[in-house]
Amino acid sequence: MNGKRQLEATDPTSNKRRLRSANPVPIQNITHYPTFGETSVFHLVSTVTNEQPLPKGRSKFEQVLITLVGPTMLIAWKQWIESTLVPSLHQKATLHRREYNEKYMRGEISYIGLTIPETDKICKSWLHSVNVFIDQSFNSKANNLEPSLSKTTLKQLLTLSLYYSNQFEIKFAATYFWQSHIDEWMLTHPGYDLLALVFDAGLVNEWATCDSICARLTSKAVGHLMKTNPSVFDSIVASILEPWAINPEYNLWKRRAAIVTLIPLAATSSNTLRDTLTRMTTCVVKSPERFLQTAVGWSMRQLSVGHRDHVVEWAHSVGFDFMSMEALRSLCEKLPIHIRKELVMKMRAHRSSAAT
Repeated sequence: MNGKRQLEATDPTSNKRRLRSANPVPIQNITHYPTFGETSVFHLVSTVTNEQPLPKGRSKFEQVLITLVGPTMLIAWKQWIESTLVPSLHQKATLHRREYNEKYMRGEISYIGLTIPETDKICKSWLHSVNVFIDQSFNSKANNLEPSLSKTTLKQLLTLSLYYSNQFEIKFAATYFWQSHIDEWMLTHPGYDLLALVFDAGLVNEWATCDSICARLTSKAVGHLMKTNPSVFDSIVASILEPWAINPEYNLWKRRAAIVTLIPLAATSSNTLRDTLTRMTTCVVKSPERFLQTAVGWSMRQLSVGHRDHVVEWAHSVGFDFMSMEALRSLCEKLPIHIRKELVMKMRAHRSSAAT
């Protein structure tokens, strides 16, 4: 299974995972969650009166939203989302699906209660109306937008603000909108710089959202660039993705995203990309965080398809000291069975000798 297909297979809302319930309960019969919580930028700007100065924002992303977009536009955007997109999602949601997804995710994120294909369909139908809304808002003087703000940047910032939501489907809508503009926004550096602000603000804090960003945005974009514009591909990998991974001060989801983005390219990678991915994993594997460990195991597993000896050597020289057993087993999956057994046995012996 290639990297992209694995991303989809591990999605708890994938239609590849069949629910057993034949009678789903409509979510209208239960109380649904607020779309945005009290920690969102929308709540922050809604508490400010006309007599008060603008809040500074608690992150760089928040500062950009408040300075460029402004409270009036942010509040109007929130109200529009809650009167258009949110009701459409609620209408198709089921209690059973919501409970299933939240159990699968171990409560790390809330769900409205839809499958990915259902959410995809609703987001697709929503694209035209969101473009119309933003076009009209951009041309309205009543919104008090920063004069230097372009219409494209307004679209980027407003849709990225959906990551403030407490619910996966709303975050997914942000990813979907960006995916619809992938050729405009993700083939040059500025798009990644804006995504970095979202990660740095702590708005991606579980693997479902992180991996959907990779599968639908970053992996697709860099894969396209590798074929059509290798110099830009090399630049984005060297100046954006590798720094995301190797800096231990970045949060784990930003570091995971850097690794997972390149996984679909690992099996057929050149020696140059192989060495870059190896440097990235060598830094990341030193963290005991499970979702960094699994990213390392996953990437090395794919890398072993075309670079078996390199991966085995890396396991001996680096992996044994830092990898979890779960990550090692993932690394071994595409190796011959005798090599798998040897690596697991040697790692156990290595850990035993280190403990004595």
